[in-house]
Amino acid sequence: MSCELFILGLTFNEKKEPLNAHLFNLGGWRWRVLRTKLTPTFTSGKMKLMYGTMVDCTAGLIKLLDKAANSEDKIIEIKGMCL
Repeated sequence: MSCELFILGLTFNEKKEPLNAHLFNLGGWRWRVLRTKLTPTFTSGKMKLMYGTMVDCTAGLIKLLDKAANSEDKIIEIKGMCL
């Protein structure tokens, strides 16, 4: 079985690019299996609990981006900020 997937006009290799195998790119039984695994994570109660964490993380990210934008560097390395 080949790992190459062609879905919605996009081709990706699931072994080389595993992060591309998400709900928006998958279809059929693979989508259904992943959706079944993820659904209990995103209940309304759990989303409410995550809200405070997301607000705190967003505030920190905004501070980092403001600092980077005001520096003399023209390139902002997002990857380093998110680790």
